[in-house]
Amino acid sequence: METILTILLVVGGILYKVYENYKEEMEKSKKRLEKLRQPSPVPQQAIPAKKTVERTRIQEIEPINMPTHSIPTGEIYKIEAQQAMNEVEYAHKQRAERQLRQKKVQLQDEANYETLEHSKFDLRRAIIQQAILERPYKD
Repeated sequence: METILTILLVVGGILYKVYENYKEEMEKSKKRLEKLRQPSPVPQQAIPAKKTVERTRIQEIEPINMPTHSIPTGEIYKIEAQQAMNEVEYAHKQRAERQLRQKKVQLQDEANYETLEHSKFDLRRAIIQQAILERPYKD
């Protein structure tokens, strides 16, 4: 009887400690949530006048001399068209190679299937052939 009481007291003490820790954790989580809900004050800084700074920069920069000759636009379009055609041709070649590989694999699968089909044992056919071979010959 005494051992049962000590066991119950120990179990009760453990349960009480677990309950207290649970309460403490709940209080901590409430405090964390309250801190998250309160918006942090954003300090407002004086915004400097950016327009005046940009204007002074523009005035300080010297104009850049651009070259007077330019590339004819027709040549640019031809080069771009050739690159596009090369990409298209490359894509077609890739697709054709992929299709050839798929056909080879398919033909190999069909060949393997045919060999498996021929290697299947047909009992009916074997019995008929055996009967033909074992019948007596008529002279």
